[in-house]
Amino acid sequence: MAFANRGGQLVCEDVPPGEYLRSCKNCRKEGDFLHCDCRNSAGYNKATSYDLRKSCASFGNAEGELTCDDAESTPRAEL
Repeated sequence: MAFANRGGQLVCEDVPPGEYLRSCKNCRKEGDFLHCDCRNSAGYNKATSYDLRKSCASFGNAEGELTCDDAESTPRAEL
């Protein structure tokens, strides 16, 4: 596992980059899944996962759910 400084924030380089990192914490890869605690609009964190076997170049957070922001990809979030 490797760490980096992105804009003054310590980040783990083991997870894919993306806008989701602004509102998702405790992100980690376990096997074929990306797991995070993502904040929703009410300010609550929600445990969510994304199956990395599905192709995705850009991840996002939609109401506490990890999503794929690629136009042609279909996200699969799990609690």
